[in-house]
This record gives sequence, C-alpha cells and structure tokens, in this order.
Amino acid sequence: MPSPSASSSSRPSRRGSRLAKRTLAAAAVVALSQAGGVHAQTMDDLVGTWSSGSGAVETGNLTVSHTILQGFINPLNYTFFYPKTTGISYSFTADGHFEEALYRFKSNATMPQCIQALIYWQHGTYDLLSNGSIILTPLGSDGRIQVQDPCAASSNILTVYNETEYMPQFTTGMDNVKNVEYLQLYQYDGSPLAPMYLKYRQPNMLPVEQLVQTGETTKTRMKRDGTVVENAALPSAPGARWTVAGLGAAVLAAVATVL
Repeated sequence: MPSPSASSSSRPSRRGSRLAKRTLAAAAVVALSQAGGVHAQTMDDLVGTWSSGSGAVETGNLTVSHTILQGFINPLNYTFFYPKTTGISYSFTADGHFEEALYRFKSNATMPQCIQALIYWQHGTYDLLSNGSIILTPLGSDGRIQVQDPCAASSNILTVYNETEYMPQFTTGMDNVKNVEYLQLYQYDGSPLAPMYLKYRQPNMLPVEQLVQTGETTKTRMKRDGTVVENAALPSAPGARWTVAGLGAAVLAAVATVL
C-alpha cells in the first residue's frame, strides 16, 4: 500500500490529468460544432445507433457482411462478449426506448499494475424534456456490469446494474471531416462523453421489453439474432453483489474520463 505522502503527492497530477482530458473533450466538441454546425434538438435527432472511436463497441447484435453474430452481451446468462477496443455506444428509438454499452480501462496512478477493466450494459426508456435534457430510466433487473481489478479483494465482480442517468443536454450535427453525423451527450455535471458517430439510422438493439423477472428461476435463453425463447426469468448472478449506491460513484468517475 502506498504511503500517505506518496498518495498525497500524486493527487495534483491525477487532478491535472482529469482536467486535461476534460479540456480535450470540450475542445473536440467545439471542433465538431465548427465542422458541421449544431441545431435545435428533437427526439428525431437521437434516433439511431451511435458509437465512439473505432466503433468496436456497439449495442444490439453485431452484423458482419449481413451475417448476425453475437453482440455485446447476452443479459440472460450474464455473458459479455468483449470488443477489440474500448468505447461507448448508445441507441435510441423514436418511441422512447434506449440501450447503452460501455467498455473501458481505468488506470491507477499510484499502482500502475492495477488497471481496472469496466464493462456494462443496460436498456430501458428515455424522456426528452422541454429544456433539452434527457432522463434515461433503465429496466432494473436487466442491466449487467462486470468489473475486473487484479488488486481488489474480489478481482472479478459480475452483477446487476441499474443506474438512472440525467443528461442536461446533447448536440448533434454533421462532421464534415468524417462525413458522418455525430452525437455529443453530456453527463449530469455538464462534462461531455466521448463523441459518437452514427452507425445505423435504424437502431440496432436487443428486444426493448424487460427480459428478466426478478427472483424467478430461469430457463430463458437468447438466440444469436436477439430473439428471446423459453421466456422465463434469471437466477441470481454469480459472485458478490455491489449495491447501486456503491457502484454509482465508481461508474460515474469511469465514464467521466474521455474514452
């Protein structure tokens, strides 16, 4: 364990690193706005599947050369299918449903060997308020999160995830450099998430209805095309469980860092 003096001396650098990353993210947002312009936002502007970076993280099922492959997650058996690279992805429908996926690494400045891997998924409904803010309300028993930390007491946590999200604003427009539409979401504190780019105007999502009924025994399974069969519910997740309150701060901190 690092000494108090070592931990204290590392704090300014960590704060400086976070500030630098947020500054770069804000600059990216400004650049996007200048590249293609920003206009008044409506629900129609959100519709589609959006992905950051290389686009490796994607909601719904993965389609390659018109062949449907297993996608980001099968929530019915607590199985994530890790993408090749990190990123975030959101999908929105015109009738108020959403799905989100995140995969990222979180470094540890005081213990570089303790790199934390975080992956989560949830879906549910969203509301676009008159002031332009968005509230995402997940279907509570369907969300999944896995945290792998080689230096933690429990090195691999896999459990239910349920986090209502408030986004004070969002912007969309055309990135004339990439020649693709972009979506910029903002977190509850106003800090921007990584910019995402339109992958499909028709949202690529798993079934929008609740997939898991809490507290029942499951024989439910999901086919590769996303079809739910043998509709029952899901048993308790393996391993230890974290409370939503306990996860909230860690997840918000992780998402706050630009991917």
